Amino acid sequence: MLNMSSNDYLGLASDENLRRQFLQKYGENLPHFTSSSSRLLTGSFPE
Repeated sequence: MLNMSSNDYLGLASDENLRRQFLQKYGENLPHFTSSSSRLLTGSFPE
């Protein structure tokens, strides 16, 4: 399924190679950050 309402429609958030290269360059001690989906676009779901 293609999710065109998220901020990750290119699938970069799940690209392990990109993640590995990013962590090699910037280090493992970065805070966890994400904006993979907007509540305004996709709604709210129970966790």
